[in-house]
Amino acid sequence: MGLAFFADGLGVLRYADGFNGTNSRVNSVGFLENSKVHGIRFSPDFENDDTMFIAVYKLGVFRSYDRGLTFENVFNATTQSQVPIGSNLLQLILSPVQLILSPDFASDGVLFTYLTADACNQCEQYSLLFISENSGSTWAAVDQGENPPRMLSLASAIDKSNGVVEYSLLGVQDNGDVWVSRRKGEANQFGQWERLSFWVLPGTEEGFCHDSLLGAPNGKLYMSMLAGGIIHGKLKGTKLKGLKTSGLTQRFRFGGTGQTFVENTRKSWFEGLIEIEGVFFGAFFNEIWMSLDNGLTWTSIYKLASREPRSGGCQKKNMCSRLVEAS
Repeated sequence: MGLAFFADGLGVLRYADGFNGTNSRVNSVGFLENSKVHGIRFSPDFENDDTMFIAVYKLGVFRSYDRGLTFENVFNATTQSQVPIGSNLLQLILSPVQLILSPDFASDGVLFTYLTADACNQCEQYSLLFISENSGSTWAAVDQGENPPRMLSLASAIDKSNGVVEYSLLGVQDNGDVWVSRRKGEANQFGQWERLSFWVLPGTEEGFCHDSLLGAPNGKLYMSMLAGGIIHGKLKGTKLKGLKTSGLTQRFRFGGTGQTFVENTRKSWFEGLIEIEGVFFGAFFNEIWMSLDNGLTWTSIYKLASREPRSGGCQKKNMCSRLVEAS
C-alpha cells in the first residue's frame, strides 16, 4: 500500500500506509478560513523524485520534495506582477483552481496553475494561466490573447499531429464548449485558445462536454458528455479523431477537477475522471465507476447510501471532500 492523502476544508492529512494506516496533518500548509484544496498532483516520477504539489484556494501552490512530509509555498497570486493591478482586492480574489503537471515533468519541470476570480461581478472576466518551467520555482503568465474563454476544468493530453508526439492543454467552459492551447511559434510557447473540433452528430461539437477532461497515458483524450457517458479519441491539433463512446446507458456525468466561483454554475469539489496505472475511475454524485478496458465498459464499484437532506445552508455549500492516492 502506498502513500495516501485526504483533503477537506480544514487541511491535508497524510497517510503513510494507505488509508488503512495512521495519518498526520500536513502542518506546513497553513489553512485559512474557507481554504479548500483544488489540486493534489504527483510527479510522474514520484517513486524516484518524491515531488508533489498542492493548490489551495486563497493560499496558492505548495511544493514538497519529501513525499508530502513538508511543503513550501511556491506560488501566490499577490506576489505575481502579471496579475492585473488596480486594487489589492483583485489580487486577493484571484486564486488557483487548477494544477496541471506536464506528462514530461520529470525531464522538463513544466507545470501550470489556472486562476479565476471569486464571486464578484466586476471580476468574472479574469482568468489567468501561469506556467513554470523549473518545477515551480518561478512562474510566468501565458498570453491567452484578448477575452480568453473562462474554463471550468483543464487537462493536458498527448497530441500526435504532424507525426510528432507532444502535449496540449484543453479546457471546458460552463456552456460545454471545449478549447485547445498548443505550443506555437519560434518560442514554442502556449498561447491563445482554439475550439476543439469533433463530429458525433451534426452541430454537437459545441456545448457538448460536461466538466471533466482526461488526457490518459494511452494517448487518448476522454471527455464526459452532457447527455451522459464518455467520448474518447486521439487528439491531433484542434481535432479529435477516431471517436468512440461508452457508458451511454449508465447516464453518468463525471464532474471536473476544478472549481468556479459563480453562483448556479456547475461545480465540483472532487476528482471527476482519473486514471491510475491503466485503470479508470469516475465520480458521479454518490457513486464511483471503474473501467478496466480503457473506458470501453464501466462498472459501479462504490455507492454511498442515500440520506435525508441537510439544512438549506449545507445543501448550498457543497462540502464534498477530495481523495487522492499515490502509488
